Amino acid sequence: MLLARPVLAAPVIVDGREWLQPADFVDLSWNDIRQACDPVTGACNGVLAGVDVTGYAWASVDDLNALFNHYLQGNAPPLGPGPDSLLDSCYSPWADAFFADGWRETATIPNPDGTEVLVYGWLRDASGAAATIGEFQDSRQGISGCQLAFVDLVATTATGPVDLSADNRGAWLCRGCEDIPSPVPVDSPAMLLALALALVTLACRRRPLRRTKH
Repeated sequence: MLLARPVLAAPVIVDGREWLQPADFVDLSWNDIRQACDPVTGACNGVLAGVDVTGYAWASVDDLNALFNHYLQGNAPPLGPGPDSLLDSCYSPWADAFFADGWRETATIPNPDGTEVLVYGWLRDASGAAATIGEFQDSRQGISGCQLAFVDLVATTATGPVDLSADNRGAWLCRGCEDIPSPVPVDSPAMLLALALALVTLACRRRPLRRTKH
């Protein structure tokens, strides 16, 4: 019996870039993603976890820095370039803005003080057996109502190499990152030719006939 795939979360549009949700790719390792997305250029072509990602890009560290900086809006030092992190204070309005845009958590971790909400995924940056993970962490303390917002771009080299074939997380994919053009439909030239012929025909029909003098 085939199991129905959960409904995908809606993409999030930020600064003209269309981001797919990392939560829709949690079953993939870095090496799995590499089969459809080039880790050098970021260009994706194929299917990942049942999703056609052709025309999207596997985001880099700096792509994700730009995404998070959109939410910071000058309320904290900008992230980047390269792996960076920010530990913010309580009542950070930009953390609420992040989830208000429709981002879906990749994981939730209950703890005695509240619930830790995580949105994380692989980025394409890698060196040897180590890659980079992009992570948004939001810890809410249920008793005091205090919010601790945490954005982290974790270079796995800080904790040692990771098995890129087994350590499954999400994936940060977007349309508009790295200026990768959207695929052009195959029949576009034929459609343009048909439109041009139709316009020529219409112009000929509207042209008045000249009477010849005898």
